Amino acid sequence: MKTLKHMITLIFLLNIFYALFAGSVDYLTNQSVPFLRTLSRGAATDETDIIVYNPAGTTLMKDGLYLSFNWQGFTKDYAIKDLDTGKEYQSSYPSPFIPSAFALLKENNIAFFMAFTIPAGGGTLEYNDGLYMTQDLRDAYFKGTSLYYGYTVGFAYQIDNTLSFSAAMRKIESKKEYKGHGIMPLPQGDVLAKIDSEKTSSTSRSGIFGINLNFDEMNIGIKYETQATLKYKTKSKANDLQLPQFQDNLVEYRDLPAQLSIALSNKFTEDLTLNIGIIYFYLDKAAQNNPAYQEYENGEELQIGGEYKLNDKWLVSAGYNYVTVGGNKNTYTDFEYQLDSHFVGGGFRYTPTEKMHINFALAKPFYKTSKGAGDFARAEYSKEVNIVGVSVEYKIF
Repeated sequence: MKTLKHMITLIFLLNIFYALFAGSVDYLTNQSVPFLRTLSRGAATDETDIIVYNPAGTTLMKDGLYLSFNWQGFTKDYAIKDLDTGKEYQSSYPSPFIPSAFALLKENNIAFFMAFTIPAGGGTLEYNDGLYMTQDLRDAYFKGTSLYYGYTVGFAYQIDNTLSFSAAMRKIESKKEYKGHGIMPLPQGDVLAKIDSEKTSSTSRSGIFGINLNFDEMNIGIKYETQATLKYKTKSKANDLQLPQFQDNLVEYRDLPAQLSIALSNKFTEDLTLNIGIIYFYLDKAAQNNPAYQEYENGEELQIGGEYKLNDKWLVSAGYNYVTVGGNKNTYTDFEYQLDSHFVGGGFRYTPTEKMHINFALAKPFYKTSKGAGDFARAEYSKEVNIVGVSVEYKIF
C-alpha cells in the first residue's frame, strides 16, 4: 500500500511537469539495447548502460569491473511526397552498425564510469531521385550523413542507503556531409549542378548530473544534462544551386539542448518490475543561440516499460514511448523533418552465468505524417524505421 501511494504521488508530480514543459530535434534516447527492450531506463540500477540513463544509480550495482558492448541496426524508409503530382522521393539507406560501449568500476560506495555513444544524428539518407526541392532538375540525386560521437567519463557516490549523486562530463564531436547533383535546364543548354559540402563541429563539453533515491522496492532516478554547444564550419567544394546552408566558410550553431529526466522503477513482486519516466528537452534555451530552433517548441518523451523474470536465466520486457519533438509545419523541410512518434519495443535478457548478461531487442517507432509550410507546403513527410539490437555485458571481477 505504501509503495502504491509513492507511485501515485510521483505520477501526479510528473503530470505537473508535463503541463509545465513541452524528445528532441537531434538527440537519440536509444543509446543501448537494454533501453530498446524496455524504453524506460531512467531509474534502472541493473546494467552498465545506466551510465547514460541513471548515472547516480551505478552505486547500487554490485562491486566489480564491468564492460558492455551494444550494437544496433536500423532499416530506414523516409519519403517526401509531392501532393500535386503524387511523386515520392524516397530513401531506404540502412544504418547497419550503431555501436555503444560502457565501462564501470564499482567499489563500496563509489563508482567510476566511461561510455562511448552515438548521442545524436541519424546515419545516412540517400535519395536516388533527388528531393522535393529539386523537382525541376533531371536525374537528381542527394545523399546526406550525420553522426555525433559522445565520450562520457564520471563518477557516482552513495551518501547513505537512500541517496546517491553523480557528476560526469561528455565530449561530443560531429560531422555532417552532403552530396548531390542534378541536370538544370537553362535557355543556353543543360547544366550539371552539384552540391558537395561538409560541416565539422567544434568539440563540445557538457555536464551530466544525477541523483538516485532508493526506497527498497522503489527507486527514483533524476538526471540533468547541460546544453552542448556545437559550432559548425562549412567547407563546400560545390554549391551550384547557391543554397545558403551550404555556403563555403559558413559558421552556424546547432546545439544539443539541455534535458531533464525524472523516472521511477517499482518492483511489485520478485519477478515483476514497472518503469515510468519523462524527459524534457529545453529547445527554447537552445534557440537563443540557434536560429534553426526558432520555430520549435520544447519537447518531451513519456516512457513506460515492464520487465518480468521468468527464472534465474531469462527475463522478458516491453515498453512504450510517446515522443513529441517540438516541430511543426514551419520546421519541416527536405533537410529536416523530425516527426512525433509512438515508439514500441521489447526483447529479453539471458544470463548464462552470474558474470554475463546478453540482451536482444526489437523496436519500432510509428511516426506521424506531416506537411511543411511555405516553399514546402505541398510536401508531405513520412518515415518508417525498424531497429534490432544485441548487447553483451561481462563482469570481469
